[in-house]
Amino acid sequence: GMGTGIDITPYGTVKSTITNNTNKDIHVTLVMKTTGNWTWQENAGEVNGKGGERIIEAGETVEVEYSLTGSEWKSKASNWAYTGELDGADDLRAIAYKIYANEGETVSGSVEISNFSFEF
Repeated sequence: GMGTGIDITPYGTVKSTITNNTNKDIHVTLVMKTTGNWTWQENAGEVNGKGGERIIEAGETVEVEYSLTGSEWKSKASNWAYTGELDGADDLRAIAYKIYANEGETVSGSVEISNFSFEF
């Protein structure tokens, strides 16, 4: 669309609680789409200070923190490695969670995302 999105540059992190109420382990990343190009960027977040690909076991609840200022974002610009910074934080167009199972697995149940917050 025309115009600009939300400016999230005053914030340092996004936090949320994720509960895997399914019968299988799942992968979860936070997705932000920024700028008029709707640039897709992902962050796997940190749990207990540990980053990297986020796998949440069946029945597990985790508190996840996503840095908005660090180099933990992956996008086309970082060749899809978690080494880039969030581009266009002053023009956030969309927020989503990418939730998926291991290849070839069928999952039943639900994933609950709660306590979503932007933190200064």
